[in-house]
Amino acid sequence: MTNRIAVKNRASEIFYKTALALLLILPLVFSEEIREGFSEGARLSFEAVLPAVFPYMILSKMIASFPVTGAGVLPRLFSKITGLPPLGWQAFVMGNAFGFPSGATVVHSLYSRGCLTESEAERLTSISNNPSPAFTVLVVGGGVMKSVRLGICLYFCVLAATVICVFLFRQNERKSVESHEITGQNESFASFVKDAGASCIAATCFIILFSMLLSALRAVIKARGAIIPFAVLFEVSNGVKEISCVFPKGSAAIPLLAFSLGFSGLSYHLQTAALLPEGILTKRYYLIKLIEGIIAAVLGAILSPFIIGI
Repeated sequence: MTNRIAVKNRASEIFYKTALALLLILPLVFSEEIREGFSEGARLSFEAVLPAVFPYMILSKMIASFPVTGAGVLPRLFSKITGLPPLGWQAFVMGNAFGFPSGATVVHSLYSRGCLTESEAERLTSISNNPSPAFTVLVVGGGVMKSVRLGICLYFCVLAATVICVFLFRQNERKSVESHEITGQNESFASFVKDAGASCIAATCFIILFSMLLSALRAVIKARGAIIPFAVLFEVSNGVKEISCVFPKGSAAIPLLAFSLGFSGLSYHLQTAALLPEGILTKRYYLIKLIEGIIAAVLGAILSPFIIGI
């Protein structure tokens, strides 16, 4: 256990030192590219992403304040299928209906109240931390790829991949299922808007940061399409943008888009790690998200002949 903590601390130290070096060097060496990346990231966020997701962020904050019960058919069915406590049903539904960060926010609330173990919190987060249908359908489908129906197909590819991961990583940690109930929180509408705005600002900052990094990489990597793996790894909005530029139409774009949405990018995962107590997200979380992306890509490849031209 001590060795594992030491390795984790060492990895964190390497990550922060690398980030520090990049933030010091890149603006000096690639000043023009950094400015272009900032402008592109801000434009992508304010013109495409935020108009589609901001209303749903407010709505998710409002729903998250409602009382939650582990009793009833739906919570017990969720627990039987996933092997997680019944109260986790709200995180799963909200995470897949409203997208990040609503699912992770509910997981944090359940964990802080003692309703989840660390392992349960990690598994629940992994299946409740996807791009929202508003982003997938309206931004990726309708906005970037000019096809709302394509966006709907991509959303269901990711949702199906999530359900498959539920069965792949299912495990029962408790001998008995407890039906807790969590009371609602009395907050004003202004606080919901404020919290949603804070989430939007954080998301915008990450979009801009990775857009700047990708812009600097383009100055080094000239080959057409070679930047796509980095974009998909870093941040889902920029990943989608890069894929659409190289493959504006055709079957190759669909599995790549499905993988990008299923994996969701390091931006989502870093923001999620910041929301949850330290130590919740381990290598297993990133493995599940990677497998989810691969499964979504396979489903996208299978469906692509039927999606082309819609």
